Amino acid sequence: GTDKGLFRLEDGRLVRADARDGIPPLSVNALLEDREGRILAAGTGFLVLKKDGHEFFPVRKGRSGDTVSVIEQDREGGIWIGSVEGLRWLPKGVRGNPYNETPVLSDVRISEIHQAGGVVWIGTRGSGLLRWQDGKMVRLAAPAGLPHNNVLTVLGDSEGSVWVGTQAGLTRISPSAARTVRVPDGDVESIPTVYADPAGRMLAAGVSGRLFNVKGNH
Repeated sequence: GTDKGLFRLEDGRLVRADARDGIPPLSVNALLEDREGRILAAGTGFLVLKKDGHEFFPVRKGRSGDTVSVIEQDREGGIWIGSVEGLRWLPKGVRGNPYNETPVLSDVRISEIHQAGGVVWIGTRGSGLLRWQDGKMVRLAAPAGLPHNNVLTVLGDSEGSVWVGTQAGLTRISPSAARTVRVPDGDVESIPTVYADPAGRMLAAGVSGRLFNVKGNH
């Protein structure tokens, strides 16, 4: 998915999937294959690609805040849709037009959604990190819980910890506590990407171009 359309790989070539076969041009910010094997592609509209066809739901007229930034599926099969102005939860998955669903959060810019162990972690721009569990929402925010309220990325690891990259550093949330992870020289570093490699190492990339191998709190 790109801001110039949706593409699939066919015989070693990238073939555009939107702007054809009745699908309008689409700027894609989020992609997900759901448990039913459907491809959900969203951004300036919401596209559902099925084996026997597709459904497309345009952003409602005058509602640019419907632009989708991220999609995630929880372990019960519910679909979480984050937009530039709110959050929707579809507990039974996408059934019809998702824009018709009442938001569970409004006037909040959603940047990231990650589910791990029955907990849904929701990153925002400006409002910190939200944790949804058993129908309750709890907020973790700067300065007590995060180094910055602009959350850029969220990733869970095999030990049950959640790593949160923010505009001013990286935080590790373990089952017992939340700790800010310092870069070697102590500088403030914006962390837009966290990745667990096949060996289980946690790697964090900073906007400065530096790559950090994260161990413990360093």
